[in-house]
Amino acid sequence: MKVKQEIVVKLFEALGFKTAKSWDESRLLAKIKQLPELMEETKVKNPNVKKVVKKLLEADSITIIPTGKTGKAESSERPSEAAMRKSAKGKKKPAKEKATKSKKKPKEKKEKKEKAKAEVDRFGRRLGSQGALIDEKLSKTGKTMEAICKETKLPARRVNTHLKGLITKGFVKKDKNDKYFVIK
Repeated sequence: MKVKQEIVVKLFEALGFKTAKSWDESRLLAKIKQLPELMEETKVKNPNVKKVVKKLLEADSITIIPTGKTGKAESSERPSEAAMRKSAKGKKKPAKEKATKSKKKPKEKKEKKEKAKAEVDRFGRRLGSQGALIDEKLSKTGKTMEAICKETKLPARRVNTHLKGLITKGFVKKDKNDKYFVIK
């Protein structure tokens, strides 16, 4: 019996195997041999799935026909009842393929990047993040870490770590009085 790989993949997806799309032909054949045990373990209510399984179990030999050039199933949708009925009856009419999602256009990607760039503070932190809150409280006149902690309501450890990062990048400097101030 010849069976399209897509139909076998859909069958195993209906049985609850989410990774069936990534299986090669040898693994699919091995799983087909385990179908009697799998049917006992899983309670399948769909009569079309039961018909397909019955046909596979009655066959003397099974040959899987790859559905794509790479041998992987082209469609990732769950099996439709019509597709299962057709394969159960042995008809060779292919199921209608649904339109695939269109890829994002390069223009949309550029707009998204520009939008992301616009939503960062002067040091490159995403607005609304803890780092951006700390950055907002820094000034050219200088503030102590404790003052920044009070204003941001963040723990001293978080503020200290962030300030050290800004110092290593050269954005902030610490003076003798333990005050942090913006260089640029």
